[in-house]
Amino acid sequence: MRKPVRILVITPFLWSGAGKAIVRLILDLRTKGYNFEIVSSGRSRGLSDWPEYVRALHQTGILYHAIDFFDRDPGRFWQSARELTDLIRTKSFDLVHVHAGVPALAAIVARDRLNSRFPIIATFHSWNPARPAWMNHADVWALNRCDQVITVSSSYRKELESWGLDGEKCSTIHLGVDIPALGDPAAARPAHRPFRVLSVGQLEPRKDQETLLRGFALFRSRFPEAELHLAGPVGDREYRDRLMDRAKRNGWERQVRFLGKVGDLDARYRTADLFVSTSRDEGLGLAVLEAMSYGLPVICTPVAGHKDFVEDGQNARVIPVGDFRRLAQTIGELHSDANMRIRLGEKARQTVREEFSWPVTVRKYDRVFRRILTPSTD
Repeated sequence: MRKPVRILVITPFLWSGAGKAIVRLILDLRTKGYNFEIVSSGRSRGLSDWPEYVRALHQTGILYHAIDFFDRDPGRFWQSARELTDLIRTKSFDLVHVHAGVPALAAIVARDRLNSRFPIIATFHSWNPARPAWMNHADVWALNRCDQVITVSSSYRKELESWGLDGEKCSTIHLGVDIPALGDPAAARPAHRPFRVLSVGQLEPRKDQETLLRGFALFRSRFPEAELHLAGPVGDREYRDRLMDRAKRNGWERQVRFLGKVGDLDARYRTADLFVSTSRDEGLGLAVLEAMSYGLPVICTPVAGHKDFVEDGQNARVIPVGDFRRLAQTIGELHSDANMRIRLGEKARQTVREEFSWPVTVRKYDRVFRRILTPSTD
């Protein structure tokens, strides 16, 4: 590629782990000769992009366009598709990289209207298992018309194929994480501090912090000084209020701390003794991978995404979804066995270092882009 390649990235929202990955991918791939612009909804149906992600793009001179591809209302969608068509007509992008089914459909509409041949690559991060079947069929219809589909976990690739995705055009690129430098664990975790359990994730039913609270309550009945720290923004206010009310009614306020959205989780990972994810669904589970990169022992559920990198008894402990009694038992086992915590943590860090580091992710995307953009000689 002799000249800078112009790529338009389209996502419903810049938020949570997927938004972080999208921004990071854009910033790192710029060093390989790509010029990016991005489309995100900005605000839609009471939700909005996370400001820090938008700021990171503005600070590096990446153009940001607000077009709503979160709202599936037909009137809204077709207006957004017209706006996207006008943008692509004006800018003449070489490649469009979409991050969900609705942007994929809009990019296809724009390509057809312009009678153009620009390739469309789709990255699919996750979907809510409870959403209606028509939505899944609609997204798979659009994804099948993209030139390449990338899933962030093999579990989601299998799920999409079960809904009819063409496996010939689908591949998996795991989202990676940075590997932090670790000092003396004893210095980070003082011996006299209470045993601390950490969980990171948006407060919403999909993450199932209710099971986490119930399991921690059983564990705490034996070890009353233990602490549970929950870090993450509010995704569902009513659900958040129920969780906090449960903690208050049971007198857990001192031991259960709702930290809210934490900008830098480094200190939280370094001062925790155990990480728990009770999620009912994940695209990949970046928070779990980040905890593993710090050498933290992990308890998690065997859901899509997690299954790509955890193995029960080897680099994590895996418990059934919603089983708060098993959770309490497993926390108790790890609390009582420091050697097991160390062994699981070391193996977890090794797994991330060998298979899930961020530079590997960037290299794989670069190869996909170059292959799609290089004309076939066949």
